[in-house]
Amino acid sequence: MSLLAAPVGLWANLAARRITLRVRALATATQALRRGDLSQRATVAGQDELAQLGRDFNAMAADLERAQAELRRERDTVVALLRARRELVAAVSHDLRTPVASQRAYLEGLLA
Repeated sequence: MSLLAAPVGLWANLAARRITLRVRALATATQALRRGDLSQRATVAGQDELAQLGRDFNAMAADLERAQAELRRERDTVVALLRARRELVAAVSHDLRTPVASQRAYLEGLLA
């Protein structure tokens, strides 16, 4: 039994180390995403549960990146619409004041 213990222990240690490294890499990618780096992606290797978790993480990050880009476009559209509204109100206000001022001056001239 002791002859098998050393190789089995070594193999178990290497397997655990490989899994730990993959989990740490995914944790690092998760922390970067949490800090706002939406371009962060996990390295995916294999077909096990960790690989599936990495694929799901990458899909989630891509969805977040896409949603943020859409929100930026929507924000830019709203800003442009608000600017156009402000300009329209200023133009209409000016266009209404000019005839009213002309009529007022004309009436004041008639009354004087």
